[in-house]
Amino acid sequence: DIPDTTENRNWQVATIVSLLRFVGINQVYVQDCEADDVIGYVCKYKFPGRRKVILSSDKDFYQLLNEETRVYNPMGKRYVLPEDVFERFGIKAHNFCTAKALCGDPSDNIPGIKGVGFKTLAKRFPQLASEDDVSVHDIIADAQSRIDPKGKGPKIYQRIVDGEERLLLNWQLMYLDTQNLSAGQVKRIDHAIDNFSPKRDKMSLMRKLVKEGISSFDTDRFFTVCRAYLRD
Repeated sequence: DIPDTTENRNWQVATIVSLLRFVGINQVYVQDCEADDVIGYVCKYKFPGRRKVILSSDKDFYQLLNEETRVYNPMGKRYVLPEDVFERFGIKAHNFCTAKALCGDPSDNIPGIKGVGFKTLAKRFPQLASEDDVSVHDIIADAQSRIDPKGKGPKIYQRIVDGEERLLLNWQLMYLDTQNLSAGQVKRIDHAIDNFSPKRDKMSLMRKLVKEGISSFDTDRFFTVCRAYLRD
């Protein structure tokens, strides 16, 4: 059995990083920023018109989904498309970040508005299911207009208005673009991508695998799949 230790996990990561150098896959490392923000920038600005796949089970990436970009969930072993997000949550993918800012994200210790979930949002704010881009400001303004001056009706609207500061902070934390990247970080990302020349070195890969004691990896099939994917 493989021990589940920090030392072993570090070895796995270091080994994968070194192996990727031989298979023509670009690796971009930028200090002092979240990988999510780097992925968001790359998807939006570096490869317009190109098909892109984000390998992650993190719902934060749903906001990036469109005709060119999809998410592959390794846990569920399936692709997630914009229509999947709408079918599951009743909210369009391009409005998912706004919805998530209201719901919060317990996994990242980001609190949302009490009593607000995706189903509630889809019911109370149907504009999130439209083709329009709906901002947090739009939702707050709509909630303000729906507050009953007599204190009757759903409490969700007052809670949203009262939570304006929290909602705007949530959106800033969750929205994947360039606002959380410095000019220097963007420059480093651009340099890493623009100056990358993909090269595959099958023999070096095989030697590295042998050195690390990895004997079950089918290099022939791996490179065949890579070539087929690049042709598509």
